[in-house]
Amino acid sequence: MDFDSNCRKSEFLTLVEVIAIAKTKVSSLTGFQPLAVVEANSTEAGNWNLKVEFVEREAIPSTMDLIGLYEVNLDRYGEVIGYSRLSMRKRGEGYDN
Repeated sequence: MDFDSNCRKSEFLTLVEVIAIAKTKVSSLTGFQPLAVVEANSTEAGNWNLKVEFVEREAIPSTMDLIGLYEVNLDRYGEVIGYSRLSMRKRGEGYDN
C-alpha cells in the first residue's frame, strides 16, 4: 500500500492502514525489511503505538538473521512522530526481558 502524507487528513485511520503505514515509513527511514507487527494500540489522543519487528541483518543460515524489535509512534494522521529499537535477537530466539 502506498500512503500519501496528505491523504485522509480528516478521517480516522483503520488499524490495517496504521500497520501498513508504520511498516512502510519506518522501513524507508531505516532501510530494514519489516517482518511483523507484534502489538498495536491507539491512545486517547488518537495517536498510535506499535511494536514492529524488522530484519536488521540477513544471514546464512536464516536462523542467524538479526531481528530488531522497534517501538513506533504515529500521530492520528499516520505521520511517524518517533521510533526506537527496544531489543534485538537472532531469528528463532526469544527476547531478553
